[in-house]
Amino acid sequence: MAKYIPNNSTISPVVNADTVTTNANLTGHVTSVGNAAVLGSFTVAQLSTAISNATLSGNNTGDQTNVSGTAATVTGAAQTNITSVGTLTAVTVSGNINANGNIVGDDGTNITNIASVSCDNIYFDGDGATGIEMGANDVSIVDSDGNKNTTFTNDTLEVGVDSTIKIIFNNLPTSNPGVTGQLWNNSGVLNISG
Repeated sequence: MAKYIPNNSTISPVVNADTVTTNANLTGHVTSVGNAAVLGSFTVAQLSTAISNATLSGNNTGDQTNVSGTAATVTGAAQTNITSVGTLTAVTVSGNINANGNIVGDDGTNITNIASVSCDNIYFDGDGATGIEMGANDVSIVDSDGNKNTTFTNDTLEVGVDSTIKIIFNNLPTSNPGVTGQLWNNSGVLNISG
């Protein structure tokens, strides 16, 4: 309903519009103090045109938690923002892999086609913590307590480095093999063939 006050009045005319039935042709941001009960429908193209800092295309439904298709190339420093990538079925890395934590397998994981491995120690978890310890010029077999049982140093084999061990030679020849340096069992006496 419109209220009209004559122009010769000292009070400015006031017009209250109950309903606008024509197109308003609004541009830019529209701020409404009251309720807008029905906004109508918009196409993706219309929304994409209206949004100034993004582009919309295709079907966009619900939270975009699963995205399919070809992944884009990340050009920024995304690694500081990515905390987890979930479970990957396969991944190919063309550069270096810098691991600041542990790499844990599932007892069925194989690492293959590696030209060389540089590390401090290698441990086998099948029977505790038996491992191979690598020094500057030696390689040692260590037990679960860290004791060195056998150490190879240059051209020297040292057995029982940190503890007393038992050496058992099974199936030695019982006669002189005639090979210089070969061990043989001479009726319970250990001999070295000359």
